[in-house]
Amino acid sequence: MENKRTEIQRQKDLILISEMYLKGTTQQMIALKLGLSQSQISYDIKEIIEHWRETQKSNVADKIAIELEKINQIEARAWESFELSKTISNKKMKEVRIGKDSDDKTAKVQTTTFERYGNPKFLEVILQCSNERRKLLGLDAAVKLTVNADIVNRYEQMNDNELDNEIANLEAILRQNRDN
Repeated sequence: MENKRTEIQRQKDLILISEMYLKGTTQQMIALKLGLSQSQISYDIKEIIEHWRETQKSNVADKIAIELEKINQIEARAWESFELSKTISNKKMKEVRIGKDSDDKTAKVQTTTFERYGNPKFLEVILQCSNERRKLLGLDAAVKLTVNADIVNRYEQMNDNELDNEIANLEAILRQNRDN
């Protein structure tokens, strides 16, 4: 019969058990090294794995939240930059001519106004943020396709030559659509 472990000893054992388990050590060998029964090691391993699962669930949720916040901040900054890039720009030119005497000086100031439509690079960043957010949230999951039973029956009834002709026709249609 085993001696009852203190909570501190149990925690130390759990650390050692998890390290040995990850290295592929058998439950029987872990039990021998720690002076515990194989059934106790099995119970501890189940507890360790459950702890890992719970930790990973919260870690994944935390990591997703952190990544989403990063994406949100980048997107907000990209929108600010895009709006700023659309502002009207004034370009001033100043021309000064200096002659031999003070009466020959002429000064000319010209202001040109440019209307700007925004830098499209910022829109690319915004779109990329949206795409990354959709991936993280799983919004771009595969689309389920339904198959029309009539079409399946039609193809099942064709012989090999008919199927080859049908494939050739479909390939021709695809090439034609691709070329247009």
